[in-house]
Amino acid sequence: MKKPIQLICSCAIFGLTALAHSTSVAQPAATSNAWVYINKAGIKTFSDVAPPADTPEKNILSRPGGAFAAKPALAASVAASASGAEPAKPRISGRNAELESRLKAEAASKKASEAAEAKAEADKVEASKKVACAAAKSNQAALKSDNRISTINAKGEREFLSDQQRAERLQKTESTLAEC
Repeated sequence: MKKPIQLICSCAIFGLTALAHSTSVAQPAATSNAWVYINKAGIKTFSDVAPPADTPEKNILSRPGGAFAAKPALAASVAASASGAEPAKPRISGRNAELESRLKAEAASKKASEAAEAKAEADKVEASKKVACAAAKSNQAALKSDNRISTINAKGEREFLSDQQRAERLQKTESTLAEC
C-alpha cells in the first residue's frame, strides 16, 4: 500500500512543478504585447493601452513588440527632424460616412417600428370602441323595449328597474352612441 501512495504524491509534485514551469514560460509571451510603465503614483502598470502622454520616457519600461520599440510619434518626429521637414499631421475630416449611414438606417428602422406600434395601438383602440358601440346599441334596444329589465344587487338579489332608472340609463346609452 505504501508504494501507490508514494507514486500518487510524486505525480502530484511533478504536476505542480510542470504547472509552475508552464506559467513562467507563458509570462513573457503575455507581456510582450503589453505596455509596462511606472505611473504617476510610482506603481508598475501593465496595460494594452499606451501610457498617458505626460509619462516620462524613463518610466516606460516596455512597449508592444519588445522593450526597445519606439513610439510611432517619436519615430516620425525623429525621421522628420533628420530630413529637416515637419512631420505630417493626421487629417481629421470630421465625418464618417459609414457611421452616418448606419445611424440613419437605425433611426429609420426605429421610426418605422414606432409607427407600427402606434398603428397597432390605434387599431386596438378602434376595435375596443367598436365593441363598446355594439354593446351600447344592444343596451339601447333593450331599454326601449317594453320588457322588464332587471339587475343583480350586491346581495345577489334581482331588482327591476323603475321607469325613472330606465330613462336615466337610456339617456347615458344615447350619449355613448352619439360618440360612436
